[in-house]
Amino acid sequence: MLEGSHRPGFLQGVMTVVLKLLNLVRADHAYFGEKDFQQLKIISEMKQEFFLPTQIIPCPTVREESGLAMSSRNTLLSAEARDKAAHLFRALTTASTCAEARAVLEALGFRVEYVEERWARRLVAVHLEGVRLIDNVPVAEDKNAAILG
Repeated sequence: MLEGSHRPGFLQGVMTVVLKLLNLVRADHAYFGEKDFQQLKIISEMKQEFFLPTQIIPCPTVREESGLAMSSRNTLLSAEARDKAAHLFRALTTASTCAEARAVLEALGFRVEYVEERWARRLVAVHLEGVRLIDNVPVAEDKNAAILG
């Protein structure tokens, strides 16, 4: 799903590298950013499944003043595209549905891979000027959805 369906093998590679690192270093704590929430989620689950002693600490996404999630990929964008990229955060936080967020982003010229809600987060992956950007924001869980399973 999400990253796994758009980047085959990526999450398995991340888990392999992180598992090897944690086994070699034997750190008490490891810090992972919430910007790549799915990666954080699978690493946290891997820690539980393999009974790793390392505590996984989530770190909030660091954002530019415009709201754009900080990433080295942002430097690959033109000044115009970087200004447009700030709309990514706005769409995630102001749209009432994933479909509305997708429509807003597509109207602005983003090529949208996905906008989905999982794990009480609204997650997105888009392309702008050939640069892939990801982000996510917390959303209120739908109590009816939780009841329905």
